[in-house]
Amino acid sequence: MRLITQIFILWTFVVFISCEVIDVNIDEVTKTDTNFKVIAAHMFSSSDVPLLAVGQSSITFNLTGSSDIDVILYSYKDADKRPKCAEGGVKVSDETVLKMKLPILKTIPIKDTKLFYIYIMRCSGKQELKANVQGKITLMNPYGHLQGQQLGSWMFHALLSVIYISVCVFWLLLTCVFRKDFLTLQFCITQVLMLCTLESVVLYFGSYYDNTYGQRALTMTVSGVVLTIARKSVARVLVLIVCMGYGTSKPSLSARTWSWMIVVGILYCITCLIYEVAEYLSDMNALEDAWKQIANLPVSLIDIVFYLWIVYSLWSTMNDLKN
Repeated sequence: MRLITQIFILWTFVVFISCEVIDVNIDEVTKTDTNFKVIAAHMFSSSDVPLLAVGQSSITFNLTGSSDIDVILYSYKDADKRPKCAEGGVKVSDETVLKMKLPILKTIPIKDTKLFYIYIMRCSGKQELKANVQGKITLMNPYGHLQGQQLGSWMFHALLSVIYISVCVFWLLLTCVFRKDFLTLQFCITQVLMLCTLESVVLYFGSYYDNTYGQRALTMTVSGVVLTIARKSVARVLVLIVCMGYGTSKPSLSARTWSWMIVVGILYCITCLIYEVAEYLSDMNALEDAWKQIANLPVSLIDIVFYLWIVYSLWSTMNDLKN
């Protein structure tokens, strides 16, 4: 039972690492080469995902606005080949899939697996006049609204949910068998295991909702973030108290030690929350990626504190056992 407990402690400490409906509402598009909106989406052909395919990939444009705005569907690997403003309008290359003028109500079938870019640009018309665009762009893969880079995460959380539920059942059976020898520490492990299970299930159904309806469910998104932060924090504290010898070489820990662990744990929760919010805003294109990296810095620093504290506590416990 002790060996199984140690395996679960190490497991829970590991940090597990949309096509969608996009609302377009741009109040002003200026006539410059640098001011444009770009949307990127990884699209699959039906033949590349035969087990998940329920239809054909497509991009649907339903846009209205100023007639001097160009919408270009592009697929390229070289950034120098992106559409640019030139005299007389937009300059495009041979890799242009489609070039359209507003208003647009059109569905484009996608037959090849590749990364597509949608540019909304203004290269003609009078500079002093404002131009705007409103509407929706619906990106649909053969399996639903999820982008290609999110498909793997969805499948991963589905598999992880099955594994965690199986482990929970196995752990419950062990708990019933060894209930007379159950320690307080093992109750903590049970709580972490439940957090891991709930987290993976919520993240799976959040992706399922996104894939089905093309938008994120706010309740599932918030719940997933809260469960992720709780799981990370509790798992780190659990590993730390085990390395300090609690439940094995020490029957209890001092009040000062508990206080420091609670303080560091709360700081970790706060910094993780800030990072998760920054990551969400970055995914929504409401925040620069640089700010997301800055928000990740305090999380990394507190992680280093946890790692060093764990190594030092483990070293001290081993010395105490030897002596």
